[in-house]
Amino acid sequence: LGHILIPAGQMGILGGLGITFALIASLFFIPAVSSFLPKPKPIIPREVDKDLKGMNKLLSLVSNLVVNRSRMVAVLLIIISLVVAAGILELSVNTNSADLYPEEHPVKESAQLINNELGGFMPLSIVFEGDIKDPHLLRKIDRIEKEIQKMPQVGTTQSIAKVTRQISRAMNNPDEAGYDKIPGSYDAVSQYFEMYLMSGDPEDLEKMVDFSFRRAMILIRFNDLNTPVIRKCVAQIKEMVKDDPDVKYVGGNSDVFSEMDKQIVYGQFKSLFLSLIIIFIIIAFVFRSIKGALLQIIPLVLAMCILFGVMGFAGIDLNFTTALISSIMIGVGVDYTIHLVWRYREERRKGLVAEEAMKVTIHTTGRGIIFNALSVIVGFAALLFSSFLPVRFFGLLMVIIILACLIGGLLLVPSLCIALKPKFLEPKND
Repeated sequence: LGHILIPAGQMGILGGLGITFALIASLFFIPAVSSFLPKPKPIIPREVDKDLKGMNKLLSLVSNLVVNRSRMVAVLLIIISLVVAAGILELSVNTNSADLYPEEHPVKESAQLINNELGGFMPLSIVFEGDIKDPHLLRKIDRIEKEIQKMPQVGTTQSIAKVTRQISRAMNNPDEAGYDKIPGSYDAVSQYFEMYLMSGDPEDLEKMVDFSFRRAMILIRFNDLNTPVIRKCVAQIKEMVKDDPDVKYVGGNSDVFSEMDKQIVYGQFKSLFLSLIIIFIIIAFVFRSIKGALLQIIPLVLAMCILFGVMGFAGIDLNFTTALISSIMIGVGVDYTIHLVWRYREERRKGLVAEEAMKVTIHTTGRGIIFNALSVIVGFAALLFSSFLPVRFFGLLMVIIILACLIGGLLLVPSLCIALKPKFLEPKND
């Protein structure tokens, strides 16, 4: 709900309702059904490595690594996370709508055709206000338009000044002084327009000047759909006309989409900050420990760094689809650490030493965490077959996120618990 994008807020509401329903079903429906089923046999961890197979063998390997090499595991994982996070420097914000489709898709081919053959897809308008028939104002419009045309990203421009020069080419021979020029007098300009309106279609001018000739517009079309490029061009054009008293407005789809980039980044950090703060407060309240909240937030922060780093190295843009992922990641990833830390604390309170308590925790709760992660990964992996690139990237990044959170919950947090031995996890002395 803290994101600037409305779909993000809607997704938050729907996600919250879905999770609430799942919580109710987990607390009431599953126990009710389980009461009719035969009781399962408990799984007891075996002590002899040679007898361990499958999941037990994996859990034994993880628990031994965490218990015997806790500091090494923690330091190594943090270093790897920071190295991958270097990809954030390569991360770009781009809301290019054509990039939402693969190369052979008709939508992308159409966009490329418009950019290459029809002057461009993304428009920007500069609105002038004054007596448009004034030759001085027309020359100013013409001068600004010619300056804008020098930008390589500009495919085509339209304005009443260009139309006036086209009329002059029809009214004069190439060797005459007035050829391809705006007339020097007000009356001559008025005559040009009168003659055009008498012989041509008046609707031809409606997109460039109003009926009373008090407002005129330069219509600019960019032949590049990448919003970082468009944002730079829009900024240059605004800087070019910012002090001109005759310019009243500068805007259009290109300005909207380039502004959306900034809002995506702003909404991204705002939603992440709010999510982390709220979850931090909840964990601190539940475990009654600020250090406990910090311990469980660290894997989430590192997972976020890994996510954005992978996006940077892989060339996946931050757009209105991928912007939603990091907030989802917090909800997905925090489960693992809470379950594991809670069970470890319970085992410590039963009297087990730290190392043995962690082994039991990993062999029990760790098993559920792994099955949970694998089931979610399989579900999101189905999105990899979508023809819509944002959905495909969404699935890929969610798989990476879950793997990062799984490693953080099953390796990093247990290693920190063993290495630091925080007081909130130690058994209370009666």
